[in-house]
Amino acid sequence: MFAMDTLKTVWRQNFLPDFERRIWPMICNAYLKDDIAYLSNVCADEALALCRAEIDQRKQAKRQAPGKVLWYDPIELLDAKLTKEGRPQLVLKANVHTLDCLDGAVTNEEEITPLSPPHIQPTAKTAFLLILEPNIEEKFLQYSGYPWQVRSLHTTNQRQLF
Repeated sequence: MFAMDTLKTVWRQNFLPDFERRIWPMICNAYLKDDIAYLSNVCADEALALCRAEIDQRKQAKRQAPGKVLWYDPIELLDAKLTKEGRPQLVLKANVHTLDCLDGAVTNEEEITPLSPPHIQPTAKTAFLLILEPNIEEKFLQYSGYPWQVRSLHTTNQRQLF
């Protein structure tokens, strides 16, 4: 078994660049586009329940999810730990900046211009706190292409004006 510092070093060097470049954009875009089919396959337990609740809440309120991704901030590894069962868990912080359509009135991102109506805020920052655990089941790997499943996911939104 690795010491905790060794575990953090191994994952930071090997995992973070790949997660940031390949995995995170797929998960984030699925969340922003209300793609519950994809999220159902890569999220489990608490993470999936939160995604379903937020997507249902947006649909009931007839609110559009944040729009086009403008940029991603670098991913931060906050913690690496082992569960009681000896499974590694990674705690990550990820931020995404998007166009923000507050009331769903704009359905086409090309419609957004500097002279857009006041219900359009230029950007929104969504902060994600994720807990990942390995999942090496063949079905999961075939679908996702990577061995990490989102076990917990929390978000906060902040509107920004430039």
